[in-house]
Amino acid sequence: MRTVESPETRVQGSHRHSGAGVSGDDSHRCYLGKLGPRGRGRGSAMGRVAYAVLLTVAACFASVPTAMAQNDFYGISEDIVMPPTITWLSPPKGHISGGTVLTIYGSGFKRSRVAKVRFATESQFDEVDAEYISESMIRCVTPQRATPDTAHITVANDGMQFSGWPLVYTKGSGTFLKFIFDNSQPGCLDCLNSAIPLPGGRVYAGLNPSKVVERWNLDNATGPYIGGTLVTITADGLEWTRAGVAEYDMYIPGTTQRYNGPVGGPGTPHPHNVDPMSSGNGPPVTGTFYPSEHLMCMWQCYFDFDQNAGTGENLTAAGLPEGVDEITQSDWVPATWIDYTKITCESPPHKVPGRTNKEIAPTTCRVRVTNDGEKFHEGSYAVWRYEDKRPTVTNIKTNQFSVWPARGPFAGNTEVVVTGTNFLPSKYLKCRFGGVNTADTGGAYEQDDVSHIVGEVGGRVRYISSTEIICVTPIFGPAAAASQY
Repeated sequence: MRTVESPETRVQGSHRHSGAGVSGDDSHRCYLGKLGPRGRGRGSAMGRVAYAVLLTVAACFASVPTAMAQNDFYGISEDIVMPPTITWLSPPKGHISGGTVLTIYGSGFKRSRVAKVRFATESQFDEVDAEYISESMIRCVTPQRATPDTAHITVANDGMQFSGWPLVYTKGSGTFLKFIFDNSQPGCLDCLNSAIPLPGGRVYAGLNPSKVVERWNLDNATGPYIGGTLVTITADGLEWTRAGVAEYDMYIPGTTQRYNGPVGGPGTPHPHNVDPMSSGNGPPVTGTFYPSEHLMCMWQCYFDFDQNAGTGENLTAAGLPEGVDEITQSDWVPATWIDYTKITCESPPHKVPGRTNKEIAPTTCRVRVTNDGEKFHEGSYAVWRYEDKRPTVTNIKTNQFSVWPARGPFAGNTEVVVTGTNFLPSKYLKCRFGGVNTADTGGAYEQDDVSHIVGEVGGRVRYISSTEIICVTPIFGPAAAASQY
């Protein structure tokens, strides 16, 4: 607390970060003391009052803490007061559920515990903490939003002096960027904002009134029931047939940009246009896989437990497809984001069907994706199958061979190309190498290779196709032991 007094005025003020006007507080309150005719202040009563008011106003301004004074009060060094210059961000678009790790590029970023990134629109305003990476890079996590919008992005090193005024887009107002919040469910761009009924029987068409979904393809569309198959989901077109409509041109509302399928992201940034949807920044983002901690996959499977579909013995429950005993749903599996059209997920384990004296039957599933960890679009999916056929080996070979097609040292670490059938991609895929006939047990065969245990992660195997894999040999003993020499 400090007191500024003069013969004409007395001002009491306190440097408070919360500002003036706090009830029950004298912070930044100015009032007149005794006024009396002194020196040049003599004159009419009106003149003396005007002079006193001017002095009072000046004292009030002197008592209001400036941003610099507040920084000093809170122990913030002067070198971080200068706001940074921001030039680009990545990724440019995310879901309204938040959680997107956003990288912002520019210059003048300072290591600070109070650095902030501001997301501003006419109806929503959020500030989040910034993580310092370098003087040209920071990171933050996008906040949750109530509705889709395009946010005005500014940054402050000291939490107060931002790189630009909020929602001011004019030249010379500082530096700012844009980030798009969208509410689309994976596979159906803008479907939640299209075909919206309006008063008077009108309908807002939006971008996608026919609810045309993306076409999803899998690099590995089959895997074992034990799970562990790494699956890449790629959106590479639109499912016009599934939508039941003929192909037509769709345009992003308010633009002349045609939407003819999902696009993974913008190209090289335009130096004078911060809008990530601008054609000057390369193809606009129209894919619907949004990067965040909430991006996940789920396996929804049509399970025939007793494998009697088509035998006439199956009693199908009401509402289920013929031959299906139940529809199972896995837990949501975290996805790895590659771009707006491509993600990877690992298949979860699934219970195995069984019927006496029958091979294990396959189970067909739909792979679903969510942007918010909960909801998905019913029409968006990729088809997957669980299988557990017994693999067969027909040939092996190595780069070094003579009379033997495959050979390697007892110390192991030799790559062996294995050809056969029914190989399935999975982290549990393994090769087991043979044992040895031992004299101690009368020449009986002993399994020597215990490096690859069924059901445990490990085993150095690279999946090539359903008919080819590459394995790495383990150490071979007892021939590798010193006692053998």
